[in-house]
Amino acid sequence: MHPRDREALYNSIKRYLGGEEFTHFDLKILVGKLQESEQEFRTQLTELEQEYDELYNRTNAIPWIKYNPENPPTMKSKFLVIDDENQILTAIIIEGHKFGLGWWESNGRGYVGGVTHYAELNLPEREDTET
Repeated sequence: MHPRDREALYNSIKRYLGGEEFTHFDLKILVGKLQESEQEFRTQLTELEQEYDELYNRTNAIPWIKYNPENPPTMKSKFLVIDDENQILTAIIIEGHKFGLGWWESNGRGYVGGVTHYAELNLPEREDTET
């Protein structure tokens, strides 16, 4: 619906609710416009739901594995990890002298606690783009 039509519809409803008399014909036009707006809204909502489903399905394409400290993944690989606050980070798993096995941010910023799931990063090899 064009913004001008939306504003006219809004003003008509406001006048009607304010007590202005409307003819039967005026009310039919108003109801018709409201039905058009509802249909437009439903169409937009359906499109948004489809976009959400597509994004959700792409996210679920990552093969997440539940982290088991008794059976940790191979060290020296990079992983995506999800912690208990649902943050997704890149991390590596290493054996420390003081604390034993643990997850560390791959950028070296620090320890990652509460890891619940991980997925091994298997990005394609980087191609040289020199010209």
